[in-house]
Amino acid sequence: MKTIKVAEDFGGIGACTQAFKRTGLPFEIVDYVEINQNAVNSYNAINDTHYEPQDISKWDKDIEIDFLMHGSPLY
Repeated sequence: MKTIKVAEDFGGIGACTQAFKRTGLPFEIVDYVEINQNAVNSYNAINDTHYEPQDISKWDKDIEIDFLMHGSPLY
């Protein structure tokens, strides 16, 4: 089965990533976008990654994804 390329926007601590892990499908997070440093630190600790905070309004990467997931803010 093909590995699904996933981008997680407004990623928080990675609830969407954890949910995707539970599907058992092969996937790779190709980008994680979150501006809050504390959330990014938590995500990195949980997922053994090294992402830096990113502002979605300035995001302009040219990457290929198969699936976009997000946890849009309430405010």
